[in-house]
Amino acid sequence: SETFGIIAEIVGDVVGFIVDSLHEFSEFLAGVFTGNWDRAWDAIVQHFKTTSKFLTLSVEDVLENGVSSVCLAGT
Repeated sequence: SETFGIIAEIVGDVVGFIVDSLHEFSEFLAGVFTGNWDRAWDAIVQHFKTTSKFLTLSVEDVLENGVSSVCLAGT
């Protein structure tokens, strides 16, 4: 059903964000513990990009699904 598809999409986005965040955190730690400050900084920058993308996609999903829900309720 449509509801299951929406939930699956949200769960997929959240799991992807968590996996990406853990990878970026491990890159940050690797950079710090090896003294590679460029690597550590790049991981921080990438995390902010990932977070920004996740939040943008989340808002778009809510807006799209909210609008479609209202349209379906009106029919």
